[in-house]
This record gives sequence, structure tokens and C-alpha cells, in this order.
Amino acid sequence: MTMPEEEKMILHWIMQYEVMTMEQAIQLLHHKNRSTAQKVIRGLKKQHKISYVNGGVYIGAYPCSKPDPKVIDAIWILIQYADVIEHYQHHPASYPSQIYFLKDGCGYEIVVLNEGEQYLTRLLQPDEGLKYILVIPNENMIPYIELPDAPCMFAVIKSVPGAAPEVTFYTKGA
Repeated sequence: MTMPEEEKMILHWIMQYEVMTMEQAIQLLHHKNRSTAQKVIRGLKKQHKISYVNGGVYIGAYPCSKPDPKVIDAIWILIQYADVIEHYQHHPASYPSQIYFLKDGCGYEIVVLNEGEQYLTRLLQPDEGLKYILVIPNENMIPYIELPDAPCMFAVIKSVPGAAPEVTFYTKGA
């Protein structure tokens, strides 16, 4: 019996990122309605192909998997582009970036910076056709970040109790 495409996608994402929130998996399956996406996840759990982590807030390959906060934040940014990128056109990036994806023939790297990690931008290796999305705790950090020689934008993720977080994008000088 062949595995449905939605199950393949979730397993692929779990193998790449190790852990994601249940809500992230549902939103990445944006082409399916919510109840269908939830059913796919429950089916994978029932088949022991994924595990619930932290009481079901996250899904991962193993129950002892640990969520990486930077990867979780990067996935929230990726979701903002989910309807314009292919399901398999994103993957883990090289440090200090978390995720790389393709959109309209251009490469994007998502880099999550915690407070005091502005120096990590010096490790980025810009290339032609590459853009950066720098995820920062708040927009007040923007003037203090040394930008690589590549197009950049900033994103701030704000938690919303009981819902997916809000993502706001900024450009330098905003």
C-alpha cells in the first residue's frame, strides 16, 4: 500500500527539522482543510511513525525529541511563505541559519537571532540570488545588526495565547 502524499510530507519535515509544533504541521498542509490535516497527523501517530512530544504540543520522530526554539521560530516564518513555495523546497540550512527555501527562483535563508546574537550575521556567506530573513526578538534590535552584503528583511514573532503567533516583517529604517 502506498503512503498518501500528506503523510510523506509530514514525515519528510519531521526528518528534516526533528520537531515541529502540531499547529505548524497543520499550517504547512495548507492545501488541506484543518480536520484532514489533523487526521493525517493522528494516523501517523497511530502507525507509530511520529510521536507526540511535550504532551502533544509538538510532533517529532521520537517521544524524547527536544524542540529547538530557533528552528520552531524559523518554521513560523516559513509558514508565511507556505502557499508560494513547493512542499519539498525547504530544508535545514548551515549555521547560523536555520532554514533555506526557494521562492521564485531565489534562495532565502531564515536566521533566528536571540538578544545579544547580532554578531552571528558576520558568519553569513552571501551569494548571488540569496536573501536573508533575520528573525529578532523585537524591532529595536534592527539598528544594531550588521547586515551582510545581501538583501535582508527582519521578522518579529509575537506569541498569541491559544493561537499561532503573529509575524511582522520589517526592513532596515522601518
